Amino acid sequence: MSKDIIASSQPGGWMWHHSPVVACDLSQSQYKGNVYICFSDLRNGTNDRDIWLIKSTNSGNNWSSPLRVNNDSPGHNQELPWISVDRITGYIWILFYDGRNYSNGIYNDAYIARSTDGGSTFQNVKISNNISWTLSQIWNGDYIGITAYNNKVRPVWTASLGYGYSNLYTAIIDTFTIGVRSISSSEPGTFMLYQNYPNPFNPVTTIRYQIKDSRFVTLKVYDVLGKEIATLVNEFQKAGTYETQFPNNQYTINQLASGVYFYRIRAEDYSDTKKLMLLK
Repeated sequence: MSKDIIASSQPGGWMWHHSPVVACDLSQSQYKGNVYICFSDLRNGTNDRDIWLIKSTNSGNNWSSPLRVNNDSPGHNQELPWISVDRITGYIWILFYDGRNYSNGIYNDAYIARSTDGGSTFQNVKISNNISWTLSQIWNGDYIGITAYNNKVRPVWTASLGYGYSNLYTAIIDTFTIGVRSISSSEPGTFMLYQNYPNPFNPVTTIRYQIKDSRFVTLKVYDVLGKEIATLVNEFQKAGTYETQFPNNQYTINQLASGVYFYRIRAEDYSDTKKLMLLK
């Protein structure tokens, strides 16, 4: 290399949890060879720290303009990102601390952002149940990390409870729950898994369900041999009525064959299974 290359400016410098992280796409996807850098900075204001991604499609010689990864409203702080690129799918996974749910600038949750289109767009989801808190902008329960392989994702983060004491956390993420829509927040009297519609379907069908109290819910799809095809829901949900779609990403759609599938909901001691049919 004959000279240094400026990849991006970084307002606010590297201090206060802005450190950059780099990753390369080694998959066989259309984004193979892309180089990504994620970081946080203060380009949107001193009280609005955001997570950014830049990418290079020519081995690092040129870089894109920064893309904002966190999708919350302005005025909150995000920090300490880490990035992993799935070697099978090419999906980008970014883990970071996020203060969007708090107004005091002290507390944070752990969030994951995923991109399935080479870093052009991101979906965000909260993965932590325990609050981490920043001590006078000195320490935020770092450090943080994430790895992903064939949609099996393992993040790790810490939640600080004070100087000298924290807990280490991880999460089992074998999919990424997106596209789950709350239909009603009123508490239904019973659990219910509805028949999908339309059925038969092509290319997408809607699955609706209701849970009568707050609990951890999974909704998975299986083929006729019992092999798991997709996880549509894998999270703690409040009482209410929800719906989601199957398939819910292009990677799954391309691999599905016509035929009968089964979808099963589990919510602790409640479970139910129904049949759906794909006609291509």
